[in-house]
Amino acid sequence: MAKASYIYALCDPRSGGIRYIGKSNNPAQRYKQHMAEMRRDYPLYRWIAKLRKEKVSPVMRILCECTQEDWAEHEIMAIDAAKAEGAVLLNVAVGGVQPSCPLEVRQSNGRSNAKKRVNTADKKRIYEIKRALSQLLKQGYVSEDTKKKMRYAAFRAPKLFGLWANI
Repeated sequence: MAKASYIYALCDPRSGGIRYIGKSNNPAQRYKQHMAEMRRDYPLYRWIAKLRKEKVSPVMRILCECTQEDWAEHEIMAIDAAKAEGAVLLNVAVGGVQPSCPLEVRQSNGRSNAKKRVNTADKKRIYEIKRALSQLLKQGYVSEDTKKKMRYAAFRAPKLFGLWANI
């Protein structure tokens, strides 16, 4: 039996309008990833940040279930249908399998993002601390009490500690 994939929409909680369409094999986990993402400067994440300032979050709606073999065409059709109905989507692509980015471009983007993360002494120190704590989490050296504190920090200062909101 083929594994299921899902085409989902992130909707504005105030109007119910579709703002983003995506694909996931695990929608609940994908929603958490969207909510934890703070570093990408994409229209979707700027929109989520604005919603957070208003103390609301996007609503995920499953548009269809499909197979992992045919999800791309379903995603493209869902995006086209939403646009035809007048939705102003935040997707930066038309959907489906996107062209892969060459290694040189990924490396250049990585260097550019790293410079933005550590362009002041404070940002550099925060980056180093977050990286060290992430390594400790992966290795299992962080207590449940510390995890609670990290979740609280993520709630209070998501731009600094958003990566840890789901631990």
